[in-house]
Amino acid sequence: MRLVPTGETASASVNRYLLAQERNVITVRQHPGMLVPPAATAAGASLVATAVTVVHSGGATSKYIVWLLTIFLVLRFLASVGSWSVSYIVMTQHRLLLVSGLFRHKVAASQLDDLKVMVSERSAAGRILGYGAFRIGPDGPNQLIIDYIPYPEQLHLEVNGLLYRWDDE
Repeated sequence: MRLVPTGETASASVNRYLLAQERNVITVRQHPGMLVPPAATAAGASLVATAVTVVHSGGATSKYIVWLLTIFLVLRFLASVGSWSVSYIVMTQHRLLLVSGLFRHKVAASQLDDLKVMVSERSAAGRILGYGAFRIGPDGPNQLIIDYIPYPEQLHLEVNGLLYRWDDE
């Protein structure tokens, strides 16, 4: 099951992190809802900068500072989009991989046995927009939280299907 739309290059960028005996079972990108907070911040800053430019009759320094902050927030949003486009959650029959990073690739791996203590959660916004979160491991500082998971119920069932295989004999 691949949950990445066809035509995308997920397999090429993900396959280089798989071991020789592994096969890609699930590849999914985080939900685009993760881009809403930086987009809203950039849009709000643009509105404030425009209002300050039109209304404020003071010196140019305050306008300059507001526009610099706006440019920074727009660039931060663009960096978030770029990072989202190269980040994947990959499930093999042995491990869970989190491949992320726009300029510096980061690969976090977890064995399937660690996923036996996994909780699936959905916030109100997640139920509306279609995403959820996985909390993996016992509560505490070492707990792994993967947020903005698309199709969380379906992925939870797939993970449990890999973890608890019963032979029909």
